[in-house]
Amino acid sequence: MSETSISDRRQQNFDYNYYCSNNIKCDWIIIMKAKQNIRIWFEFYKLALSDKRFDKELNKTKSYYSDWGDIKNIQFDKWWIDHKSLFDEVTIREINEIDNDPSSVYLKVPLGLPLTDLIKRFTNLIEIKQSKVRKTYTKTKAVSVGKYQLTVGTEFRSQRNNDVLLIYRDVYLKNGSPPINNKFIQKIKEFYEGRRSKKYNKLPIVFASFDPKIENDTIIRNCRRYIKDAEKLVLAAAKGDFPGKD
Repeated sequence: MSETSISDRRQQNFDYNYYCSNNIKCDWIIIMKAKQNIRIWFEFYKLALSDKRFDKELNKTKSYYSDWGDIKNIQFDKWWIDHKSLFDEVTIREINEIDNDPSSVYLKVPLGLPLTDLIKRFTNLIEIKQSKVRKTYTKTKAVSVGKYQLTVGTEFRSQRNNDVLLIYRDVYLKNGSPPINNKFIQKIKEFYEGRRSKKYNKLPIVFASFDPKIENDTIIRNCRRYIKDAEKLVLAAAKGDFPGKD
């Protein structure tokens, strides 16, 4: 199979499993997925900055976010150019010699052990190392590591969280925080259908069976959950621990 172009990769929505299963280098795709997760964090933090309900948390984390600068009136991609160094390296690579990067750990891996055993040991070790590095950074500025990272040990469901962001910011808030009912679900449907790219105009699967002629109780419950989850993520961003523990 030939190398897929960057434009083709974009059309595949940065699907890590797709590329790895087709024997294509995965570093680029991993980096783009990590960037997308940080973009979601950035957008939820922006929402927190514009919502007075979170002023208490924002005052506590003002110094924590100082390196982000003023993000209220800047688009993420422009901001990212000058701030991507604030975040950890996200690719795993083989190296030929040890460098002095304190944000990485160097392992001797016994290749004769079963993969399942290696994964378990690797996971345990990395969790301990991550915790120590973060504690070290908070105590001294002398440790040169990526200052910001997503909550350690928490699964970040990028696609779902992006839908949560869009529905909350671009439909719920822009329509004045209306009641969650069939009329609101219809607005969500219209929002997705109005997006220009076919890649982005599909309703999240939990809303796919929406029929404005019936009650749609399950869909409405799911939508309320999306709004509730969005407000949790805004709070997590305000606290500087994103996406936070469940």
